[in-house]
Amino acid sequence: MIREAARPQVRHHLHWFDVPPEELAAYLILRRFVADVELQNPSNQLSGLRIFSPETPLLESEPLALGVAAALYADTQVWAAANALAETFLTPRRLQKVMGLLPSVDQQPESFTLATRQHGMAPVLLKQHLRTVLLSFFERPAEVSLAWVPQLVDHPAMVEPIDALSPRALECRAALQVLLALQRVEERLGLSPPPWPHVDALLDWYVESGHHRLEMELSQAFHLLEACGDDEIASAGMRYLFGAAEDLDPSPASLKGRVRARLEALDRSLAEFVRASPEAFARGPRSALRLVKEHIGGVVEQINADIAAGRAWVLLFDGIRFDTWETVVQPVLAEHFAIESRPCFCVLPSYTQVARTSLFAGCLPYEWRGYRGTPTKNEATLVARNLGLTQQEVKTRLRFVTEADTTRARMMMGFADADAREVNVLIYPISDECHEPGRPDGIQ
Repeated sequence: MIREAARPQVRHHLHWFDVPPEELAAYLILRRFVADVELQNPSNQLSGLRIFSPETPLLESEPLALGVAAALYADTQVWAAANALAETFLTPRRLQKVMGLLPSVDQQPESFTLATRQHGMAPVLLKQHLRTVLLSFFERPAEVSLAWVPQLVDHPAMVEPIDALSPRALECRAALQVLLALQRVEERLGLSPPPWPHVDALLDWYVESGHHRLEMELSQAFHLLEACGDDEIASAGMRYLFGAAEDLDPSPASLKGRVRARLEALDRSLAEFVRASPEAFARGPRSALRLVKEHIGGVVEQINADIAAGRAWVLLFDGIRFDTWETVVQPVLAEHFAIESRPCFCVLPSYTQVARTSLFAGCLPYEWRGYRGTPTKNEATLVARNLGLTQQEVKTRLRFVTEADTTRARMMMGFADADAREVNVLIYPISDECHEPGRPDGIQ
């Protein structure tokens, strides 16, 4: 119908309809791409790749190519369909030839990342870009720099809604996230720990330098490798992350082996401060002994004296790692509350019966006493005494709920209950399966 309807002045453009749709879509996407990266003689360079059929009239199509591509790109759905068609034509071998037109990542990283950041780059091209970067880095991590990778943090594939991304774009997103996570880990491992005048300085450096996130970043990269949708990337990435061994027994030269070595060194530095005076460490200015009294005590006093109305809530996530709190839990709570967060040292040894009970009691184990002065491990009694409640007020003003994540506990709490107490302590146990043990072990 088009051939019959075409007027004489446009008949010399009818060759556009002789090219198979998949090949035509690939040509338009590549033509737009080489223009964006400012290759010289783009039409000749594309022709020289010899990936198109000899019958495809590249020279004749050149005058209108960018205009047609721009018109298709203006319609999001049409351009997405063109991308999907192009993916069937642009096989890995053909894409490798296309990448040969660009400078290598280790030779000109800035030029390479500039091409990667082009807005609207076809996912099939972006995927090949990222594949080249990852495989090059995994093969020679000591030689290939990732210093330019932070520029990708606001890449369109990273900031667009997930449900707006095609399957190939989702693979690109995973590859970008892998690169960003690995860059952060490598950057932190490149830092030299400074001398710390006191243990609080160690804690501040540990958090501010991002060392508390090393294991989480590594774990995220491990899980994202599969989402890249490329067996070669996954296999090479596993060797880089863990060496020839498995993830539970990594080789010392692997990324996980180096992360473990750094965290073990920090553990030993922490141990030196603790060994000098265990009790002074436990009572230090950054000890968790102070938390409940300093942050809740004043509020409870005002409620008891009828100076302030309302209730006090203590939510304790037992077993959560600090990086999990910072990355997962805190952002959720921040949607509804103003968060003031500060890391503290728990009482050692860091298991529930000592660390958690001391937190509630506000004192060391040998000081745990009930209202009659006798030793006790009852956490409800200890937190009540720490907050200044009398023995009688424990029965009327305190609600202490363990296993707060269970249905039975939620019924006991009675969120819609007008009789909720002035002081409510809820304990949410976190399964050890959600993360490996945190390090350094004394930091929570």
